[in-house]
Amino acid sequence: STQISNTQIGLDGNRNTGLIDIRNGDGGSDVLIESTGPGSGRSLHANKVTILNGRGGNTVDVRNIRARQTSFLIGQQTGLNSTTFENVDRIRDIKVIHNDTAGIVTLKQTTIESGGIFVQSFGQDTGVSVLKLEDNTSVARNVIHVGQDVVGHRTEIVNSEVGSVRLDTRGTTRQGAVVVARNSAVHGLFQLNHRPTSIVGGGTGAADVSVDNVTFDRAFNVRLRNSGSDIEILDGTFQGSFNVAATTGSKSDTITIDDSEFLGAVKIKTGTGAGSIEDDEIAIEQNAHAGATQFHRTVTITTAGGNDSILLGGPNLLTRRATFDAALRVNGGFGFDTVSHDVGFFAMGAVRCSRVEMSSLDC
Repeated sequence: STQISNTQIGLDGNRNTGLIDIRNGDGGSDVLIESTGPGSGRSLHANKVTILNGRGGNTVDVRNIRARQTSFLIGQQTGLNSTTFENVDRIRDIKVIHNDTAGIVTLKQTTIESGGIFVQSFGQDTGVSVLKLEDNTSVARNVIHVGQDVVGHRTEIVNSEVGSVRLDTRGTTRQGAVVVARNSAVHGLFQLNHRPTSIVGGGTGAADVSVDNVTFDRAFNVRLRNSGSDIEILDGTFQGSFNVAATTGSKSDTITIDDSEFLGAVKIKTGTGAGSIEDDEIAIEQNAHAGATQFHRTVTITTAGGNDSILLGGPNLLTRRATFDAALRVNGGFGFDTVSHDVGFFAMGAVRCSRVEMSSLDC
């Protein structure tokens, strides 16, 4: 174990010249860098902190310090690994690499001032790769979370503010990918690519995305392959385009949108389905929340094979209202597809349907 407490390292005038290099062997290691008092004891002036742990369960905790533009590189090997930054500000960037395992990385009340955070897990089907940003965490630039051959891949952005977000899963998986964004702001591009090559261990491999009270300043892009999806959008504000494509795989896809505003073009495309069981559903304003949903630009919905359903607006003019200011285009694809609407549906632009077997709309 290694502990550095209440220590200033590398202060040379106004420059950060220090270096912390910790390398632990196999067997499990604990590293703690902390400050327990106020004032200058909180400052860490190191230019770079490198922590490399061997095989076994490893923990890295960095708490209650001012990092002063320090870069952190953390490498973990097999075992149950965790990395936590709590109440740490003025970090330059963070990079965490898990080899032959996956681990949990948590940031609480932490500020990455000029760079971003990069987390990569090569799991060999041994664990779930988790990245949590919570409790007023701020990341100036990129949030990148990459998992390959992991049991599952989970990203949470809660009560936080970040730049761009890139989430990427590949290889084998069991549990699939989970994304939770709540009470937060994303100022750059949001991108999720879930592309498992195979689903093992009897798992679903699905992608579940939950958005609740989040503002996206730029494009929101979700691309899913070889798996089903459950995407829930509640109280979201999308300044750029909104693109969801679940383009391959025979699992069902469910997309629900409530109480949200879309200022850019919207494109939703679901996958092939598999007969009457694995069918897709796109539901807009079908849940009894307090607000309404408005689309300011063209909305294009495309479903592929399967007996798919598109539900537009609910039975209340105020709380289940879905307003389409521009064109609405629906392409049902193969199978028996249904488009239905209720009194909460308002179309200000043209409505066009193709390859739809049953529709309550005049299209």
